[in-house]
Amino acid sequence: MPTPLPTPNSLLAGLLTLERTLVGFETGREAATFSATSADTKVTVVVNGILRVVSITIDPSLISSAPGAAAALAGKVKDVVNSALTSADTASASAFKTFASGLGLPGLPASSAPPPDYPDFAFMADSVATQIMANNPCQAATTFDCRVGPVFAVVDSHRRVVTLTFDSPLPASAAYLGARAKEAINCAEDGATDRPDIDPTGPIETSRGLQDLVIYAKGQLKLDDRVKVLGQGCTGYGSIGNTGTVETNLGVEVQTGDVLSRAVVVLRDRAHVHGFIRTTNVIQPGSGTVVDGAEEESAVVVLPDLTLNVTFPTSSQGTIELEPNQQQTALPGYYNNLHPKTDAQVFLSSGTYYFNTLFLEPGSKVWINASAGPVVIWVKNSFTFRGAFLASGGGFPRVFAGYLGTSMAVVESSYQGTLSAPNAKISVSTVQNHEGAFHSKDIEVQPDNQICHHPFELRYEQLPGLIPPGGLPPPAVDLGFESLAGWSSPQVVLSSVANPVTQGLRSLQIGSAPGSLDVISAKFSADLAPQGATRMIVDLWVPSNQPNPTFFGNLSVIVSSPSVGVNAVSLGTLALTSRPTNQFSQFEFNLPTAVRNALDGSASDVTVKLTLAVNAGSGPWYIDNVRFLLPPPPLSSLDAILSFEDITKWSCAQTAITASTQFKTHLTKSLSVATAPGWMQFISVPFGSSPLSAPLGKFRIDLRKPSNQPNQFWHGQFQLQVDVPSAGISNATTSTFELTPLASNTFSQIELALPASVVNVVNGDYGDLKLKLILNAVAGSGPWYLDNIRFV
Repeated sequence: MPTPLPTPNSLLAGLLTLERTLVGFETGREAATFSATSADTKVTVVVNGILRVVSITIDPSLISSAPGAAAALAGKVKDVVNSALTSADTASASAFKTFASGLGLPGLPASSAPPPDYPDFAFMADSVATQIMANNPCQAATTFDCRVGPVFAVVDSHRRVVTLTFDSPLPASAAYLGARAKEAINCAEDGATDRPDIDPTGPIETSRGLQDLVIYAKGQLKLDDRVKVLGQGCTGYGSIGNTGTVETNLGVEVQTGDVLSRAVVVLRDRAHVHGFIRTTNVIQPGSGTVVDGAEEESAVVVLPDLTLNVTFPTSSQGTIELEPNQQQTALPGYYNNLHPKTDAQVFLSSGTYYFNTLFLEPGSKVWINASAGPVVIWVKNSFTFRGAFLASGGGFPRVFAGYLGTSMAVVESSYQGTLSAPNAKISVSTVQNHEGAFHSKDIEVQPDNQICHHPFELRYEQLPGLIPPGGLPPPAVDLGFESLAGWSSPQVVLSSVANPVTQGLRSLQIGSAPGSLDVISAKFSADLAPQGATRMIVDLWVPSNQPNPTFFGNLSVIVSSPSVGVNAVSLGTLALTSRPTNQFSQFEFNLPTAVRNALDGSASDVTVKLTLAVNAGSGPWYIDNVRFLLPPPPLSSLDAILSFEDITKWSCAQTAITASTQFKTHLTKSLSVATAPGWMQFISVPFGSSPLSAPLGKFRIDLRKPSNQPNQFWHGQFQLQVDVPSAGISNATTSTFELTPLASNTFSQIELALPASVVNVVNGDYGDLKLKLILNAVAGSGPWYLDNIRFV
């Protein structure tokens, strides 16, 4: 008699042990890192043992505005990434093979043992193996892509980068570009890793995720008489699941879709399951019950656990408690209570809200403006819903409510959205139509209710504010403030804005200063600073709203890295009073030796604290583009002229010119004009052309156009004239460059084609080359900045 195969239940303990073993092995491989560096050592990539990119470091010298620079840099990064991935893959393959050979399940033969003597077992196993190999996705010519900011990545089924594209022009920050490239590649790798499973024997439905379940419980799930659980769009029937062990109880004439339950499933008279029932326990049918699909008892049921771990902010912005017919608009943040009384209205916008209690009285309305994304609501202590969630623009409100308390959550009016209560019972009472999903510890849906499925657009692991099991990973600190993750302040609420900025797409905003305040980073790796960095620059917007017009305050910086003995080292304090208002200024701090050594090492616990000692009520303040920089390169013979390091080498008959250290793109200074009189011409002293060359016949200069423009429709033009008396050239003139389309309050590159005669001079050896920069600006506009002349 053939040896019987083990039952699924007998394998459960072994499967759980195997799962823990796999997780432990994967964690170990994740901790193993492999790196590769380009031949010129200017690109370094680190990946881990599960082929995830840990970091991409790009030398700032590779950031160029030259034609083709973006494509060349992307190609270089792609090659280094693939080299690192190959190293990791080679090392991991051996480790995986050794690990897999030692795996086994009690009751099943080891991989090297003969197969069971079950009839046709060997034939069936060979057939399945053949089909699996024929459908192996790693042998398919499939690609997976993802875009993050200026980076577009395409990877293949073997998780190698096929295409890497950087948008042109390249962003100014090499660290920002490296971080976005890492995110784009890992995003594409996720698609290659999480490919749909191919089952040659056909799909076997054994589990559901939380997104798939209209109703979920982890204890008792009870649907009272005549409850209907429908699918999306109120068509078909929706699935329910109970991972608890108490009971799954379907009342008289209840109608639902698939039922998955670890508890006993009780069907009252004439209950109708439009699908299957799968339970690890037993099914107890009543009179006249109907189950359209399979009925499986003592089966394996795989359902997720529901846990929500949320940390609330430390300071509340008050409470939202409205009398009847009152209205209030509230921005995302932490409030004590949400309590609109009868016919009161509250307006919420895209983002995350935190409340100690939520109590919507009958007739109250919470309007959801989700134009910039969904609304997520976290409630700590109690949840009573007798009002309505409504979409501001009509349609379905994009809202998720997570209730963290233990007292019963009460729903006594029509509910639209997802309500999740992992520690409490949800009671859905009163005869209503509901749309969304209910997930809880226990749930009872009282008689005659109908629930149509409408899953929330974010998966649980994507919910903002949620701390995953095992805690949060160290937050990634974006020194360019494209994300505020990793930045905090004990005194104020920080926000992210799209305007104004000095680089990237976003900056940090402080709406109104309470006085002295700190903006503190989480711990980050010293890799965010280039080797040999000697200074740090912060872009700070000084507002004109100053309660004390004679003193604006000071900016201080403190750096710490306790692992290498750097504890609260001050970089110094710079005054704000003399800086222009309503625009960004650059604040430069020299790095002490201890901080330099820390940044040149491998420390992973570097923090930066920016302290604004300013007047209470001043604001808004904006911070952008914290960066660590190498020392300025030594001056060449022409830097005094072409980089405006010596402003005495230039003259202007129309207005005063000064050297500015606030805004620059090269070395330490730029040429500045505070207020334009209109047409201006800046003339250099004569200089020799022998160090220059212009293989492309182009002239380039960086120009910062101000937002202060009296004429909103026309902002001016730029033009170049060249004199070379020894070559018979006088006022050789380029075409004009229109300035109106350029972005304000940031440097833009101007490129002009040189006249042929001037190209010959620049490529030759003449001693009397003179440049005339013509800026035809609107009178009253300013300040203007020019920097970094070069020939290409």
